[in-house]
Amino acid sequence: MRKIVLLFLLMLLAVSGWAQEDSAVVLINKAIGPGFTINRGGSEEYIAVGESIQVAYALKQGDIVNVGNGTFLELVCLPSNATIYVAELSSFSVVKLGSDGSVKIALYYGRIRASVQAGGSKNALEIVGPQANALTDTSDFGYDFVYSSDGKLLNQIYCIQGSVTVSERLIDEIEKENKVKTEIKAKEMVAITGFFASGQYEKKFFEEDILQYWKENNIEARLKKLAAVDTEKREPVVEKAREEHGEKTLDEMLDRKEESDEEGETSEAKEEQGEGKGLHFALDLGFELAFFIYGPELDTGGLFDFMRMAGMDWLVDILNFIFKSRVVTFVDGALMFNEFIGVGLETGLSYNTLMINDITIHFFGIPGYIFVRGNVGIFYTQLFGGVFVVGSVVEDDFNNMIVDMVFDVGLRVGLNLGGFTLYASGIFSAPDFDSFFDGTCDIRIGIGMKFNLANF
Repeated sequence: MRKIVLLFLLMLLAVSGWAQEDSAVVLINKAIGPGFTINRGGSEEYIAVGESIQVAYALKQGDIVNVGNGTFLELVCLPSNATIYVAELSSFSVVKLGSDGSVKIALYYGRIRASVQAGGSKNALEIVGPQANALTDTSDFGYDFVYSSDGKLLNQIYCIQGSVTVSERLIDEIEKENKVKTEIKAKEMVAITGFFASGQYEKKFFEEDILQYWKENNIEARLKKLAAVDTEKREPVVEKAREEHGEKTLDEMLDRKEESDEEGETSEAKEEQGEGKGLHFALDLGFELAFFIYGPELDTGGLFDFMRMAGMDWLVDILNFIFKSRVVTFVDGALMFNEFIGVGLETGLSYNTLMINDITIHFFGIPGYIFVRGNVGIFYTQLFGGVFVVGSVVEDDFNNMIVDMVFDVGLRVGLNLGGFTLYASGIFSAPDFDSFFDGTCDIRIGIGMKFNLANF
């Protein structure tokens, strides 16, 4: 029935004035898996798919599509006849359906592969990613913006056949024209690291694992996988999995069945040992430049007052800025679950030095924090609190070193950019708990970067 509906839609477009003007149309032609969500004008609609189905669903300009776990889509663009394959857990929108037959798709997250045949409109298909645009009228190419299984961000455009023009997006605006362009041909790719203006674009040959992914993860391959499992054996497994685990994709159920047949008691032993649950230990190293907005003032015994009277306010401001600044290095150890949420401990060292009248004063601090960390896509947050041991020493007179302890509560927010994270921080610091509420606490802000050293 759905095949008849699809043929009817194609015939209707062929004879209508819409098709005669070569206005672009994007159809979700095929789908396999549980389903996907379409957001149209602020209203969401969930399309339940099932094992395999001819969908024949026409997308409109501005539609946002979120593809569920285990679901794969095949889109058809008319009149260019370009085919777009969308992998599971991808999110994209239809940015533009051109009157010349061209189509612009924005990829927010996930994997897309597109095949554009010769004879279509000029610039028939453009995929707009977070940091680059891929434009072509004859090509088989892909765009990945997704985290790999080892936690690294894959941000890459690759050409399988034909050629693709890649434009670097130096600003976060889809409609802005981008000046820096690179053409890639078959077996070439552009790998992107960094973020926007600091992004690095490397042109190179791609690895065969890219082709292997699409060979194993497309609608035809999934259908073969379904057919390989006998129906009489499959149905009881599916029903049992639904009862035990609630909503699960059909592919996950079949994978579970195959692993059980191949490994037997081995998989159960692994589950008892806690393997495969995504629980691991992450060790990070960070650097931060912090500055006190409200904080201690430097006691110079009236020297600053004299300098201001002498018209050297600018020098006093510079000395105060240096005094209130800190260079911080820290080490984080976190127990993480699936890179999504974790708890851990942090320690490190902050340091600053100031010279007044040929006297060198050293300022230091040692944090001892407990924290909760959360990662959602590329977004990073870390809420922390604990004690901060502060001290100062004049020259090398450690016998007269001044040491004190304060309480800190703070928050870091930032972006996970592959192997490192850029963040901004804000910290409230007080000698006692009452100072957090009566407005007498110190406040410092900072910017920093942290690197993942190891995962265990």
